[in-house]
Amino acid sequence: MIVLVIMWTCVGVFISTAIITLLGLVNIIKIEKKYMNALFTALILEVTAIGGGIFSGTIDPSHIVQMARDTGEQEAYKRLEKEISTSLDEVTKGMKQRDYQHSSIHLKHVFDDILFDKVSILAKAFYLKGLLAEKRMLWNEAAHSYETSLQIKPNDAKTLARAGRTKSKLKDYEKAREYYLNAQQNARNIGDNDLEYSIANGLQNVERRFGAFLIEVGRKESADYHFSRALIIVRSMKSIRPNGRSEALEKKARYRIFWEWKKYDEAIAEISSLMEKNENIEYKEDLCAILVESGGQNVKKAYIILKKLFTNNEISNYSISTLAEAAALLETNLEFKKQILNQLNRSIVMDDPENRDPYLYYVKAKLLNSLGNTSPAISSLDEAIRLEKYRSRNIYIFDPTRLDLYQTKRLEWKNAIKLNKNQS
Repeated sequence: MIVLVIMWTCVGVFISTAIITLLGLVNIIKIEKKYMNALFTALILEVTAIGGGIFSGTIDPSHIVQMARDTGEQEAYKRLEKEISTSLDEVTKGMKQRDYQHSSIHLKHVFDDILFDKVSILAKAFYLKGLLAEKRMLWNEAAHSYETSLQIKPNDAKTLARAGRTKSKLKDYEKAREYYLNAQQNARNIGDNDLEYSIANGLQNVERRFGAFLIEVGRKESADYHFSRALIIVRSMKSIRPNGRSEALEKKARYRIFWEWKKYDEAIAEISSLMEKNENIEYKEDLCAILVESGGQNVKKAYIILKKLFTNNEISNYSISTLAEAAALLETNLEFKKQILNQLNRSIVMDDPENRDPYLYYVKAKLLNSLGNTSPAISSLDEAIRLEKYRSRNIYIFDPTRLDLYQTKRLEWKNAIKLNKNQS
């Protein structure tokens, strides 16, 4: 920096002397003869010194040119960095306003002009690219963007947490858990309680889902460990943010842990406690799903609630399958069953075509069979079996217990058809 200042000072003196001398020589400005002689002598000495310096190698003109070029590039970098920072702010603003097209345009500007030696800007750009992909539910793209950002800034707690959430959406619970644990450690280091609370909530969610996966594949001891870990994390959330915690969120987390752990009495107790303060539709529907899954007299309790929701047009696509399963067991009014079947068919049409749920076809089969339509019921079971087998490519969403249930039910109904034919 000091060398640069000295160099430009010398250049400035030389140029100034040359200009003043030239203007004096052509009489554009009036300079007394004695001063003119001194200026001319100084200019000759400067030219001689520079020439001698270049000839002897003391002065490297290419170095001076490079320094001048570097100075210009630094200024250009500063301007570009400012433009990129403005574009990143516009990306964030667009996402807050749900104007994702606006965000995409400005994010494109960033990657068109990005300064690859500016680590913080590049990491933030990939983070925002991941966030934008998340908003559009492009989970693979989001995961790739977060992973790229983490290659640049590996200990960024926010990016680690987003990567964990994305991997959870992709059902890669082991990797999601790894990201969340790293995020938790880094959030503690920076003392951000709000972020740490959010990470704890994400981590307990992953522990619960991982436990549910393990219990489905028959690894009960491992599942018990992860469910227990999830409960410990939920309990710790109170101490992370004692004044800004969400008691409802923590109760909701607990009943879902107990539900997927197959501890139905504890799940029912937790959700009933929550409904004393807030009896919304979501809690009612979850309670009914728990009641139906637990079996026995609880199925009838659930059916009474769901039938009322259905009659009042308050039931969601999420709960229509629970209602259909209960109706197949309890409902005697055939017309009402047909109404439920029509609603279930609409729910199947609206299901994600890339990730269709085999269970919807299973409950449809049960409802059809209860209506005496055994052949269409078996066809629906065949679709449930096909979809579940297709899921076997991803161990985290494949449910071998349900596949066995569908195949057993299909064999049972096939045998019943043969028996009826033999009797007739």
